Amino acid sequence: MLTLRVSAALLILVTAASVVLCENAPVAAVEPAPVQVWTKAELGTLKAGLKLTWTHDTGVTIAGKPLVKTQTLELTGVDGDTLSWQVTREIVSVEGETVRRENHVLKLEGTAAEFVEEAALRTLPDASQAKTGTALLTISAKAVACSLVTHTTKDDAGAEVVQKWWFCKDKPGVCARYERAVAGTVRESLTLTAMPQ
Repeated sequence: MLTLRVSAALLILVTAASVVLCENAPVAAVEPAPVQVWTKAELGTLKAGLKLTWTHDTGVTIAGKPLVKTQTLELTGVDGDTLSWQVTREIVSVEGETVRRENHVLKLEGTAAEFVEEAALRTLPDASQAKTGTALLTISAKAVACSLVTHTTKDDAGAEVVQKWWFCKDKPGVCARYERAVAGTVRESLTLTAMPQ
């Protein structure tokens, strides 16, 4: 009888210790997953030669004129799961009313997902914090069916900041437009100059 009581007491102690250990165990952090616009299979259709050029309205004016730059992304090679690409950004420096323009070229390589991060123009939000829908966007006088991603936050002053991305539905890897609006006014945008073939 005494053996049975000792065994029961030990079982209770072991169970209690297990509960305490579980309560104190660190919880694994869940990595936020960015919005996924295309499937892995769709991204597998990306081909070398894809060239995207956007006009970049910076939201800045010089001598009363909007300061507009260009940005070009060209997929230069696809070798299995490794892609290589080149980014050409127009760098602008301003001295008084004089605007000087230079091109800065970066050559990069990575996965299709990494290429798409570059093509998204700005870091995509966590999927749980974004709204997705569809929209038509006019590029080169043609209506283009797009997936629309919207992310709304507040800046340090409490003003509403809305970021929007328009991704071409039938052209994986192509962001047709990005814009950032603060308190209802668009402050920055990048718009595709022409649809790639």
